[in-house]
Amino acid sequence: MKKKILSMICAICTIFVLLPVITFADTTPNISIEGNDVYCRNASYSFSFEIPEGIKSFSAGYEFEYIGVGNISLEQNGNTYTAIVDTSKATEDEQSFKVYVFMETENGPFRVEKTIALKDHSGGIATCSTKAHCETCGNEYGEYDEDTHNIKHVNAKAPTLFEEGNIEYWTCTGCHKIYSDKDGKNEISDVMIDKLPPEIIKGNGQVVKVGNKKALSFTSSADFNEFKYVIVDEEELGLDDYTVRQGSTIVTLNADYVSTLALGKHTITIGSERGEASAEFEVSEFEPINEDEAEEETKKEDKKTETNTSVIGNAGLWMSLMFTSLDAMGIGLVLNKKRKNK
Repeated sequence: MKKKILSMICAICTIFVLLPVITFADTTPNISIEGNDVYCRNASYSFSFEIPEGIKSFSAGYEFEYIGVGNISLEQNGNTYTAIVDTSKATEDEQSFKVYVFMETENGPFRVEKTIALKDHSGGIATCSTKAHCETCGNEYGEYDEDTHNIKHVNAKAPTLFEEGNIEYWTCTGCHKIYSDKDGKNEISDVMIDKLPPEIIKGNGQVVKVGNKKALSFTSSADFNEFKYVIVDEEELGLDDYTVRQGSTIVTLNADYVSTLALGKHTITIGSERGEASAEFEVSEFEPINEDEAEEETKKEDKKTETNTSVIGNAGLWMSLMFTSLDAMGIGLVLNKKRKNK
């Protein structure tokens, strides 16, 4: 009898011992922490989890072996929560860390955790302008590779009056450095060649009769915004003596000023930031010949000469034909007279 009672007591005790475990197991929250199992040092590790119904309260945190634990702020999107851990907190001795979610349930506290192994950045390719991107976290790391360039060749170009030129060179489309060689070994900085010194491109050699009030215009190849001054015969002119306008730089000597100039040749100099451009013009006692009009007169004279030559040539032809006809008539009369005498 005693044995039966003892067995019943043991059975009842076993039931009471197992009952809380069975009840807790049936009500354990089903939570999974989503995130990489391996991540980089000096990066931002992100993980997420979903909170099921029936949870009274919860929080999330991290735990390092040497620096201890800490709480994390959460970002909510519906029932999903996301958290970020700055792994730069880890010391060099840390090989891993944990993230966890702590919850209060009807049956008491409950904790879910995940262990993440730490590693150094790896993978990716560095260039002269970008560092390598880690294949795990995507962050840049390491140093630039100064020997990896995307070289582009640029031909030499001669300067003109209006455009700068350049020497032959090679440039990297990544870091934009400039080199004198195709292998990108000898870096240089200045490849541009200045425009050619300015010149007078229109107006040189003009002639005006002494005392005439005629404006004279001269065009320099220099940019208008580089204009500085005008000099005639080594004397700088005042603003009342000329006008200047764009296209490249057009200086017009006023008619009143031109009428005061003495007989002879004169030199005008247009100064600009890139240098001076000079031209000659002449004040003459004779009315200048208009080249266009002179050319037109020459054409007219040539046309008259051609016409006269044509007329003379045609008259000679007609005279020749007339004499030939007369000779034929004379021969005919002689022959006719001889027949009658017979």
